[in-house]
Amino acid sequence: MKKNIITLLGMASISLVLGGCSSVTTKTSKQTSFSQSKKRKNNEKSNNQNSNEKIVQINKSSNLVGPLKVHVSSIKYEKVKNKESNWTNAEYNMEGDPEKDLNNYYYRAIVYLNIENTGNTSVDLSYGERSYIVDDGTAFPEQGGANGNSFESSTAKIVPHTKLANTVILVSNKKFTANKLQITFTDICENDNNVLSNGGTAKI
Repeated sequence: MKKNIITLLGMASISLVLGGCSSVTTKTSKQTSFSQSKKRKNNEKSNNQNSNEKIVQINKSSNLVGPLKVHVSSIKYEKVKNKESNWTNAEYNMEGDPEKDLNNYYYRAIVYLNIENTGNTSVDLSYGERSYIVDDGTAFPEQGGANGNSFESSTAKIVPHTKLANTVILVSNKKFTANKLQITFTDICENDNNVLSNGGTAKI
């Protein structure tokens, strides 16, 4: 009887181990398939738009706004055909319907920057708002419309004396440049209860 119980327990253990391996294998293969699909899509998009892209090197830093300083390294400008496969998070998160509100061809800029916290207290970018002002004075707020919308890749917390790498996507029906970008900050906060400084404008 004891021998039978030991044998049954052994078989149950083997089944559990095999079941666990199968689950991990399935998960891994799904992730690999998704990554390959995503990579293909990005490649196709890049190939279709190379003739409509222009990269401008900026490499300039702003004045301080409270403890924060912004450095823009470069900007990629694109003329984009309005179809869903070309959309980024900026189009998906804009006010209105991008398919209807954006022109058949519209304009997009991807700004590569970092935000430095020069202070001694963490800054949480999920509090407060930022608006991006391009060279002709047009403001691109978060969740703006077809004539000016911005989307930030990160609204993370920046600990003291560190930099947060970020990209900001600007979208508009109207052609624009942002080589002298200005970023308007509302209150700069550590958290919901602690405002570190009033807002202001960081000028590149």
